[in-house]
Amino acid sequence: MPLYRFLCKNCGREELILMKIDQKPPSCSVCGGALEKQISMPSLKLSTQDSVAGGSSCGSCSSRNCSSCGT
Repeated sequence: MPLYRFLCKNCGREELILMKIDQKPPSCSVCGGALEKQISMPSLKLSTQDSVAGGSSCGSCSSRNCSSCGT
């Protein structure tokens, strides 16, 4: 399930809520006001394979398979 950032229209409190995409947001946990979904930058994690030129995790050859160079 995705983690969404919400802002309360009533008191301005920010909340992070783990919920399904099609689920309606709950009310503010402090004042009970309506929450508005905020736009945020997604978090991405690249694997070693994605970050090394050529795709090799050892970086000493251009092969995509380290078994070919013995590493």
